[in-house]
Amino acid sequence: MGYVKIKYYEDGPGAGQIITGEVVKVHVSEELYDSGRISTEAFKPVGRGAGNDWIKCTDLIQLERKMQAQIQK
Repeated sequence: MGYVKIKYYEDGPGAGQIITGEVVKVHVSEELYDSGRISTEAFKPVGRGAGNDWIKCTDLIQLERKMQAQIQK
């Protein structure tokens, strides 16, 4: 079972809330898979902004992830 946490920020104009949680299961269309991974290009994700704003993810930027042993403390 996952968890959900809601933090409320006041009640006036511009106020809002942030909802965080744990994803415990997803359903993905087979056509989005490429070699066992979800293809970002095929997925065409959309993000939620503030107010009525939505963000289309049209530019893909790839950065090499560092392994834990490579990260300096």
